[in-house]
Amino acid sequence: MGKDVNNFSIGDAVFTYAPIAKQGAYAEYIAVDSNLVATKPKSIDTLTAAAVPLAATTAWQSLVYGCKLKAGDRVLIHNASGGVGSFAVQIAKSLGAYVIGTASASKADFVKNLGVDEFIDYRTQRFEDVIDEVDSVLAAVGGDDILQRSLQVIKNDGELVSLLDDVNIAQAAEKNVNAQRWWVTPNAADLQSIATLIDNGQMSVHIDKIFPLEDVKQAHALSESQRARGKIVLQIID
Repeated sequence: MGKDVNNFSIGDAVFTYAPIAKQGAYAEYIAVDSNLVATKPKSIDTLTAAAVPLAATTAWQSLVYGCKLKAGDRVLIHNASGGVGSFAVQIAKSLGAYVIGTASASKADFVKNLGVDEFIDYRTQRFEDVIDEVDSVLAAVGGDDILQRSLQVIKNDGELVSLLDDVNIAQAAEKNVNAQRWWVTPNAADLQSIATLIDNGQMSVHIDKIFPLEDVKQAHALSESQRARGKIVLQIID
């Protein structure tokens, strides 16, 4: 621990979202700025905590700062069963929002157990045919003209936040929708807020599968297949 670190002590249980562009976390040990570190939730073990930082921080920032979500808002979350989506549903509910989630029918029970108020099977229903006038849309999935179709269901001066695809600003402006692509950034305060939700029982961590580090190729294949329910974790050491 660096000599100028005064907010933690040796032996503290912590977790962090390590800046991907600079280093990532596929290692037994990493060095990270103490300002990016938060106290690990006391109610979960270290392996479970490893599933939280990137996905939950992405969900938190895109909803709180991107969608500007508040109590009473109606929010549509695409891919509500995924790593980011599963956290986003729970965060939105903790903020008092009415949550609509999309996923395949095979994941319906999983998504409903997360707390959605409405579930849409995207394979059999076009969401724009069954809902309208939502305050915001979080697109935690790309492709399939999802953003263009989402513009049809957002109310005047609402928010569209995309995590994977660039948004068409001109097209959104025609609908009087504020649209942006969201880029997550490490933030210890956000991570501590997430830890509080977990310890308060307002958020659970759902892990689909744990891989040893040497099976990282298979882990990425599962991630890219979009079949995972919740998070995929790499176990570095026992």
